[in-house]
Amino acid sequence: MAIDARKEEYEHVELFGKPALFTDSRISRFTVPQGWFCYDLRGSDYDPGRPIMVENHVVVNHAGTILTPTDLNSREEFDRIRKVLNNPNARMADYRRAAYYYQLIRYSYSSGLDSFASQPHDIRSDFPLIDMATRRLANVVVEHGSFERVIPHYDRPTSFFYCDPPYHTSEKFYKNIGGFTEKKHILLRDRLLSVKGRFLLSYNDDEFVRELYDHEGIYMLEKKRPHNMRQRFEGGSEFPELLIANYDLNDPSQLLMGQTTLFNMNGGLLLS
Repeated sequence: MAIDARKEEYEHVELFGKPALFTDSRISRFTVPQGWFCYDLRGSDYDPGRPIMVENHVVVNHAGTILTPTDLNSREEFDRIRKVLNNPNARMADYRRAAYYYQLIRYSYSSGLDSFASQPHDIRSDFPLIDMATRRLANVVVEHGSFERVIPHYDRPTSFFYCDPPYHTSEKFYKNIGGFTEKKHILLRDRLLSVKGRFLLSYNDDEFVRELYDHEGIYMLEKKRPHNMRQRFEGGSEFPELLIANYDLNDPSQLLMGQTTLFNMNGGLLLS
C-alpha cells in the first residue's frame, strides 16, 4: 500500500552527499509535493532490508523510499559537484571525493569536466557495474605514482603492463596530472623498452608516436573506435588508435597470462 507523502514521518539522511528524506514505506507518487523527487531503494536478495540500489520504482525487495529536493541527474547537480571538487578548502572523506568525481565524469560532456553533457544518464544504472568492479578489485594493489617509479618496482619476467598515457597533442585535456610533456612520452618509451615482462600500450595514431616506437621487437596494430566527441555531429565518426606491444599482437600464445579481462576474478595488479 502506498502512503501519502505529506502525512509520512521521515528520517533525515544523506544521499550522494546531499540531504534527503527516508522512509521504509512505499510513497504514492501522486502525493509528492511539487519541487521534490521520489526514488525507491532496492534491497538485496539475501537481505531485502539492506538497500543496494536506487531506482525510480521498485516492486520486489523494496527497502524504502527517498525524497530529494533536487533531481539526481541535472545541470544544477553537475554544477554543485564541480564547485565542491574545485574548492581547495573542502574537507571530505576520500570515498566521497571519489563518488563525486565519478558522478562528474558521467555527467560531463568530455574529460575536461567543465561542461554538462545535457544527455540523460541514470547514475543508478551504474551501480551493478560498480559492484562488479568492487569485487574484482578486492585483492588488487592500487598504486598512485609516476610510471618512472611504479614500472621498475613491479617489473618481472612474468609481469604485464598495460599503459594508457595522455594522447600526444591532447595533453591539455588532462588537467589532473600536472602536465604530460613530450619528454614524458619519451621517458615512458625508454622505460617500456627496458622492461623484463610484457607491455601493451594504447595511443592515438600519430606520426610522433609511430617514430617513437619504431624499434626492433615492437609491434603495432591499427584500430579504430567511435569518436564520442563527434558522434552527435558526424554520425559514424571514428578515431584512429594504435596498440603497441613488445610481443606479436596477432599471436595471443606469446602472452601467457591468465587474466584477459577486467572482470575475470583471478586477481591481479592495477597500476595507475
